[in-house]
Amino acid sequence: MSQMLQREISVWQTLEHPNVQRLLGLCEGISDKVPAMVSEWYQHGDINEYLRPRRHDPKTGFQSLVYQLLTQVWSGLRYLHENSIVHADIKGANVLISDDHSVRLTDFGFSKLLVDSETKSVSEHSTLSGTCRWMAPEIVDDTSPHSKASDIWACGCLVLEVLSGQVPYHTKPTTTSVILALARKERPPRPEGIDDTYWRFSQSCCAILPEERPSIGEVQSRMRSCRGAI
Repeated sequence: MSQMLQREISVWQTLEHPNVQRLLGLCEGISDKVPAMVSEWYQHGDINEYLRPRRHDPKTGFQSLVYQLLTQVWSGLRYLHENSIVHADIKGANVLISDDHSVRLTDFGFSKLLVDSETKSVSEHSTLSGTCRWMAPEIVDDTSPHSKASDIWACGCLVLEVLSGQVPYHTKPTTTSVILALARKERPPRPEGIDDTYWRFSQSCCAILPEERPSIGEVQSRMRSCRGAI
């Protein structure tokens, strides 16, 4: 069994929260006999798939729906952080929508159990684990391991992603161009149509210095200011 799979299992099997996908068990792989993880399957897919047909439907109340879903993302992430777990790969593809239309955070292959709440991690640091478009600058330039603060940066990127339907750094066509932008400490550009309140919220999460980013509890508090954008 690979180290990454062992790590994902060890993290995932400890989790129990309404906004975190459950690990149901393990089964033997069909071809290579590597154990496969069994989790719940959701017909709605990820948050972007769920929002796509609702984005331009006037009956949906799109802004209100986004607010509700993001609030659940923050709740799930707070649970992880309070249990000294950094997700390390927050992005739309890892935010699933369950059959009851609620959020489930998933994909814990890059997660880290922390020795303390801020610095040392049990497992080794991999500089570019996660997806670079949602990745904090300090991860790209290898000055810091994944942390609660880098999760918060990804939250700021997620806000822009779900509201616009575009990936962060949507004007950058390649991974290399995104990494160069991050090396220059460029924050994700503002997509067209993003409300001022949500833009300010995203910018606070994407502060260049990790210590200037809010905690997940502060993210939840600041999210309330976005109600006016509904």
